[in-house]
Amino acid sequence: MTPRADRFAMSKDSNRLPGTALMRWPRWRVLALTALACLALLATLAGFEWRSRAAALADVQQQSDNLAAAVLQQSAEVVRQADFAIGMVRRAQQLDGRSPAVAVSVREVVAAEVELQPTVIGIAIYDAEGRLTSSSLEPDAAPPSGTDLDFFREACSVAADHLHVGAPLRVSLAGEWFLPVARRLSERDGSFAGVVMVAVRLQALQDQFARLALSDNGLVTLMSRGGTVLVRRPFVLQAMGLSMAQISFWQQHVVARSAGSFTNTSPVDGIERHMSFVHHPEFPLLAIVGVPPTLALAHWREQALRHAAVTGLFMLLLVLAGWRIQRDMTRQQRLAAELQRSMTHLHDLQHAIDEHAAVDVTDGEGTILRVNDRLCRLTQYGPDELRGRNLTVLDSGRHPDAFHRAMRQTLIAGQVWKGEMRCRAKDGSHLWLDTTIVPFQTDVKQPAHFIAIRTDVTARKQADQAIRQAHQEAAAANEQLARLAAFDELTGLPNRRHFNDTMAAELKRAQRVHQPLAVLMVDVDHFKPFNDTYGHGAGDECLRHVATAARKVQRRPSDLAARWGGEEFVLLLPSTGAEGALAVARLLCSSIEAMALAHSSSPRGHVTVSIGVYAAIPALQTRPEELLEMADRALYQAKQGGRNRACLYERELPVSTELDGVAA
Repeated sequence: MTPRADRFAMSKDSNRLPGTALMRWPRWRVLALTALACLALLATLAGFEWRSRAAALADVQQQSDNLAAAVLQQSAEVVRQADFAIGMVRRAQQLDGRSPAVAVSVREVVAAEVELQPTVIGIAIYDAEGRLTSSSLEPDAAPPSGTDLDFFREACSVAADHLHVGAPLRVSLAGEWFLPVARRLSERDGSFAGVVMVAVRLQALQDQFARLALSDNGLVTLMSRGGTVLVRRPFVLQAMGLSMAQISFWQQHVVARSAGSFTNTSPVDGIERHMSFVHHPEFPLLAIVGVPPTLALAHWREQALRHAAVTGLFMLLLVLAGWRIQRDMTRQQRLAAELQRSMTHLHDLQHAIDEHAAVDVTDGEGTILRVNDRLCRLTQYGPDELRGRNLTVLDSGRHPDAFHRAMRQTLIAGQVWKGEMRCRAKDGSHLWLDTTIVPFQTDVKQPAHFIAIRTDVTARKQADQAIRQAHQEAAAANEQLARLAAFDELTGLPNRRHFNDTMAAELKRAQRVHQPLAVLMVDVDHFKPFNDTYGHGAGDECLRHVATAARKVQRRPSDLAARWGGEEFVLLLPSTGAEGALAVARLLCSSIEAMALAHSSSPRGHVTVSIGVYAAIPALQTRPEELLEMADRALYQAKQGGRNRACLYERELPVSTELDGVAA
């Protein structure tokens, strides 16, 4: 230290040194402050961990709600396919009436629908007396009488045209499980005429549930609206068809709300879980997802234990510090007069500050007069390398001139300056120091010395930067998830949800401006034999080729090609009439023909498609489902006519058209 710095240090009244007033406190006050500090730490920890626990439970509940909604949507799609098959059979039944050929016609429709729907085992028809009149199931697979079946009784007792989902049945004692999905048949006068039942392969739903990422003892259950267990993961034989309608949790929670959550012990396996459920708005189905609370809070408990350990260590240090303060107080009270007249107290204070903060003393021109060991360790300079040099040696050059001007104006005015400064160490690395600079005035107006107390906050700054980076990455991940939700992963085309949203908007626009709107339903011919012959990898590649061809026929920004599901694709052509839609169909057929994808199971030796076309100026009451239904009817007509063709739906019946030598 220079003589000038020595005079500065010695000129101060020792009674004003930090800690002197504290040493005059009674011992009970230090004990009380230590106890209050410990209690404050415990209260802060308890409040933080309680909020963390609530956040962990909320996160698990959100994940369970999302998973339940996804399970219900997947299951509803399977039931929707079965309902579509029921509709086809009912229409065939209505067209044939009571003619002798009705059974033959219905069996043909049943066989065609079973072939088209991989999730459907078969279709059975019961008359009003419960007798089995027609079935595509294996012999003895369908119950010969429907009077004992729950869905038959419901359809008989309810006059409205509702979809009924019955309890699971088995083809035989050791055979395959199936889920009966049924609607009633009505006479022309509205009286009960029987039931059409579609047997949905239960294994298809179980396979979907098996692909879900569940924790140990996690639960996924599909139930009917009446409380019957339809599908369950993990599979328990005794739970199949079990009714939960009279159990307390069903009455208290599930019946009264369309969606929600609760905690309950399963009556099947006795495991307590946090349950999330959601009802389907259209079908009599609901999904329940359960997660054991112990698993939901496992990560929180691990973090809580770590936080408790750190807090306990800090409290121990606080108690030790209180004990040391008490010891020092006793010593200070005994030697107060002698310590105030000596430099020992100043040395002890300097040592305490050196352990916790970096300190430097500069003159009015910024020349460094004194530094402590802490500052030397942080900046990697030795004391002799800093003393006598200007403080700018530590300047990072990252702060603007206005920053330095404002700081100097504050200090020259005799005020304390506080802020965070970015400094440069000897090796060129940067560190952030939380700085408090105190000016000391002598007999002149401007301060003669400045004492800076600095705390290293580099780790906090880096943590803040890491948090900002994590937020940016989370935003990018959310954007990617939004894209995955709107596009098919295999083909890169928009998925069914994206297509439905776009079609709803385009339908409203077409109704408003009175312009035509065309829908093309595209199905790859003989795709199941293709998969069986060449494998699912080749099948995926075939779908990608068809998707490429569909993407290429989009000539306008408003055109939209999407994957409808399986081997089906759909095109939306705004402001396009029948002639334009057939031209697009012609182009798509030609493009796929030109690919010449080998298909030994096809009569033509290569991959072909069937296309259903519907184009019209929609009426104000037209719904999107009607457009899709008309295009699907045309597609069905094209496949019935021999495939490798497009069929235009006009008025009541589809009309075939020739497209460049390809029947359409």
